[in-house]
Amino acid sequence: MNLTNINEGNSNENIDESQFTIEKVEGILRSFYFPQNNDYSNLPRIQEWLMLFQRSFSAWSIAPLLLSSNVREIQYFGASTIENKIKTSWLSLNTELKVEFLDRLLVFLKTQLSNCSTISITRLCLAVSVIACHSTPDLWSNPILDVLQFSFPDINNLDQFNPNLINLTLELLTIFPEELLNADYITQEKRNKVGSLFGKYSPKVFEVISKIMTLPHNQQTTAFKKLSLKSFKSWILFDCSPKEYLVDSQILTTCFEAVSSNLLLVEDFLMVLDELFTLMGGKIFRSYSNSFDSILEKILSIFPQIYMLALKEENQIFNQIFLLFTHIAENHIKLLLKNPKLSSGYFKALVEMALKGDFETCELLAPVVTEIVSLSDKSDISGWYQFLLEIVEIFRLKSMYPIDQDISSLYLEDQEKFFAFRQIAGDVLLDIFAILENQVLQQLLNQLWSDIQSYPNKQTCWQSIESTVYLLGCLSEGITENVDFIPQLFSLLGQLPIQSTPLIKSTMILAGKYSNLMDKSTQFLEKIVRDFFPAFTNPDLKSVASQSFLSISKNPKCAQLLSTGINQLIELCSPVLLKNNKVIIDEPSNFFIIEALLYIVSVLPTKSDILNYSTQLLSPFILYMKHYSILSQQEQPNEKPNTQLLLSSLNLLTDFCKVYDDGGEQTLTDEEQKEKDDINRPVYQIINHIISINGDLLGLKKLDNSIIEAISIFYKKAILISYNSNIAEINRQLTMAFNHTPLSIVLNSLSMSIASLPNQQPFGFLVESLALITNKMVDIWKNPSKQDNPKKHADFETINQQQKQNQSFLASTNLNEFLNFNLSIYPDITKEFFSLIGQYIKYNVNSIPSGVISYLFSIVLANITNINDKITARACLSFLSITITKTKEMKDETNWQSFFAEVNNWFTIHGDILIRQILFSAGGGAPRSQIQFVAEVIASLTSSYPDLFRQSALKILSVDGFPSNHITKDQKEKFLNSLMSYRNKKLPTKIIQDFSLVSLGISNKTI
Repeated sequence: MNLTNINEGNSNENIDESQFTIEKVEGILRSFYFPQNNDYSNLPRIQEWLMLFQRSFSAWSIAPLLLSSNVREIQYFGASTIENKIKTSWLSLNTELKVEFLDRLLVFLKTQLSNCSTISITRLCLAVSVIACHSTPDLWSNPILDVLQFSFPDINNLDQFNPNLINLTLELLTIFPEELLNADYITQEKRNKVGSLFGKYSPKVFEVISKIMTLPHNQQTTAFKKLSLKSFKSWILFDCSPKEYLVDSQILTTCFEAVSSNLLLVEDFLMVLDELFTLMGGKIFRSYSNSFDSILEKILSIFPQIYMLALKEENQIFNQIFLLFTHIAENHIKLLLKNPKLSSGYFKALVEMALKGDFETCELLAPVVTEIVSLSDKSDISGWYQFLLEIVEIFRLKSMYPIDQDISSLYLEDQEKFFAFRQIAGDVLLDIFAILENQVLQQLLNQLWSDIQSYPNKQTCWQSIESTVYLLGCLSEGITENVDFIPQLFSLLGQLPIQSTPLIKSTMILAGKYSNLMDKSTQFLEKIVRDFFPAFTNPDLKSVASQSFLSISKNPKCAQLLSTGINQLIELCSPVLLKNNKVIIDEPSNFFIIEALLYIVSVLPTKSDILNYSTQLLSPFILYMKHYSILSQQEQPNEKPNTQLLLSSLNLLTDFCKVYDDGGEQTLTDEEQKEKDDINRPVYQIINHIISINGDLLGLKKLDNSIIEAISIFYKKAILISYNSNIAEINRQLTMAFNHTPLSIVLNSLSMSIASLPNQQPFGFLVESLALITNKMVDIWKNPSKQDNPKKHADFETINQQQKQNQSFLASTNLNEFLNFNLSIYPDITKEFFSLIGQYIKYNVNSIPSGVISYLFSIVLANITNINDKITARACLSFLSITITKTKEMKDETNWQSFFAEVNNWFTIHGDILIRQILFSAGGGAPRSQIQFVAEVIASLTSSYPDLFRQSALKILSVDGFPSNHITKDQKEKFLNSLMSYRNKKLPTKIIQDFSLVSLGISNKTI
């Protein structure tokens, strides 16, 4: 049980104080901490009684007596009870009791310090600090001065002091400013007042600390000095004027002197220095650059040597030293730039330490490089170029695989850390490469050449070569035009010693990453690809080799060059892809190889070759799809259908479609479309065959959602490249799938199909599809099995009453049948459904069944104030605003006449109610996160139906208490005038936001 955090409880709690005596409390505590015969059955009852005691008034008098116990646990309970009472009930005491209690507590601390445990003393010091925050200066006029005088009776003569109380003084001086900074139990005004009084004595605090740091070294004074450094840190965080300790005081000088002669102080002083350099982004030195220089000089004079010593002794403090050095550059890079001599010494020390440290230490260099790079556009950092190149070498060395052991022998966590560091190394290299392109590239190429030339010897190992190759691969992201080095690079790669799997992997990855440049240096392309084939048979290399092969094949020029030998390529891949003359289709890497071959096939010169080779590569997967469908229909199949294999096959076919997707979304002319169709005709034949198989799959009684999703994604890609004659069948299948298993991705694919058809030409299958899907959506929204619990409005409880009144109003209208639809039941499905409607309106309004739009309008209108999630709100409100605006824009178009008539007729019947609901939503009826979407609807109404909106809004807003009692009639009039002034213009959301805040009572500003 944590007895230090018990709340005071109800102040009106009737507690029988007579049951509490010092003897009884001590006895109960002994039973609690030391139960007889290890019988813990009574502990819950004892615990409850002790909690009651802590809430009692008697605790004020009994808890201090517990401090005199010779049992440490009882002492601690007494101390923590005192701390708790002061935190929760101090203000309930009268002034006389407060003074008496404070005096008694301070006397105990000064006289009984040696008889109390350290942890109990800490609790009591925390209690005293809370009193200081509450009672300065009313009750306790000068806490800081009083605490200083515990040890230094004559504050002006620091040579005379009481060594027995220095620990207490320093403990309180550490806790006081920390407690005040976090004192959420007093007002900010009070905190500022107390802080000002504390701050008056901060120079004296620094003087005392400085004095203690000059004491001769021994075990006792070392303890004093460690506490002094903690106190120093606390006062830095207290945000005293930096001038007091940087300029006016010798405190930092005495600290450096003390630390240089007593290494036991290093850890505590590092924390002080780290705060100096990092507090609020390093603001301390912005006005004291000279102090920055002098302190950094002192750091450079002692800490690099301490770092090396700590490394030698395996003392983890070396990490803190290195962290301090990196924080200096992170927060003060501009100050370093102003002093070239000092920065040179700093970076030299940083490099030397990094070379000696491990890779986790060097990881801290990444933000330093980021800061330097950030200056490169604004300042001359050429003086630091050498340092950056040295950083490249450091990261290369630290990215090396372990020399003395196999990486797999390390703990998994250590392996993950190592590979995470290599990713960081690659990112750092790219940052430096952005400034020093040629230098970085040439340095790595020279190193690679040197290692190859001298391999093998004691100084050179495959790990060094691999690390260089890995980093060269990382540079591929930054290289776009300068490819003169490619011949040199691939010439070197051809001379690499084949000594290790990691080296071969990195080489293959590099080749894959440079595939976008390889077509500019084709003499190495064939050799690189030829090297992949042996790797395909190596389980350790197959994945990397197949992915690199795919990266190269995706490059159209590389694919063109390789396509001349397509027969040979397929033949070379066959041993990997075939087993007993059957394609191995359950091996993930095989999919990369086949996809790579498909990219190469796609650039063959004749359509018949494209069809034949593509069919040859894809047939095993298409056949398995058929096989899966047959197996699934059998009551007792000989083998279990492999869903994962089916998904992999569908994904490969989707990737096949991607090969022919040019990524363009521009509208093609009839001639351009005809040309595209002619080029892709072999692909269409394969797609058409797959469509029929997908139809069989979707017709299965039981089908995993993941399969439906995979088929939907396949159709999205197929639609992008396919001619529209098969759209009707795709649409039919997806509609059937959605009615069986409603998924948002299915609706998304249906939306794609509409955009691929000729614009504004009615299609019967589209009409039928939307009718079926709309009916399904209505069933979903009506489903009572997953109704959201009404959310309590986040702004005001009065809104709940207004919501009830609003629902009553709707129930009295002819919209009663549409109430209580749960549009938020599946937000993603609702979103995609209204996106689908949007596609119909944009591309094929004549294929929207008659009555659907007015029916959907009514559903949204009746439930608009019950939507609590942002996704659904955006979908529904955007549907309203877009439909209203688009209908008005297109009203004179012939093919829009029936649609316009339906919308206009709906407005004649329900327009007033819609305007009322939208204004109610704007006035707090909807969560404030939806205001931007409400504003869009209002903007569409003011621009499309200005007369109807103004007339209805005047009538609605004239009702007292609408939308709430917080907004006046004058404010509502101004709001409406502001709305109408933006007619036919973009309506600022701020107008609606102000109306909402005033209606909610959050703001009373003028609208």
